[in-house]
Amino acid sequence: MYRMHKMTPHEQNIIVSWRYPKPYHLYNLTKDDFDSKNDFFTVYRDQELVGMLKLHYNEGTCTLGLGLRPDLTGKGLGQKFVEAAVLFIKEQGCQTIQLAVISSNERAIKVYERCGFAEKDYELMLAGDVLQEFLIMEYQEEK
Repeated sequence: MYRMHKMTPHEQNIIVSWRYPKPYHLYNLTKDDFDSKNDFFTVYRDQELVGMLKLHYNEGTCTLGLGLRPDLTGKGLGQKFVEAAVLFIKEQGCQTIQLAVISSNERAIKVYERCGFAEKDYELMLAGDVLQEFLIMEYQEEK
């Protein structure tokens, strides 16, 4: 259903133009958010660009950042999107997957929990120019 590939500069420009409504506007990206420390992938459903992944590998752990196109959020697509991201990461050979979500984003937290992520810790991080509390979640492989 979903396919991922390395993000091109053209796709990066499209994603930078995406605008999330409040209170999710803290997830809006700028060109400065795309750095060489991370791997960026675009996500397509059929021929349609529907999302992006930001992957950072460190000591056997992949930290996942992801974004569904703003006009597709809140429509029941999140779980399949996250499940596809997890499968993609596991296919790359990484079994430990973590993500960070603003702790007030209950909608996303519920999706992540349904996909097998569990609460691990809390951290204060910058979201734009605002210090926010983030929930760190880790993927728990079903036994």
